[in-house]
Amino acid sequence: MAQRGIQVEILDMLLLHGDPLKTIGGCERYCLLDRTAKQLRAAGVDDEILAAATKLCAIVSAEGTVVTCYHGAAETRRRARHSPQVSIRDH
Repeated sequence: MAQRGIQVEILDMLLLHGDPLKTIGGCERYCLLDRTAKQLRAAGVDDEILAAATKLCAIVSAEGTVVTCYHGAAETRRRARHSPQVSIRDH
């Protein structure tokens, strides 16, 4: 997180409200899908935090440990609408 400049509160937002997508190997990829971001914005979530969270993805192990998080979630959000399972290698 520190190497990528990701703040804890942004990752927390992603893990709390993100949409879990199954990946190969039993992990889940958390991304904030467009429809979820729209709902959160309507509920009054801070736009700055929400904007940052929509640009991230996090890989979480089956045990609940964050394996990694990274920028560049826009492509993943688009693909997630069409694919129920994505590979960890897709990022």
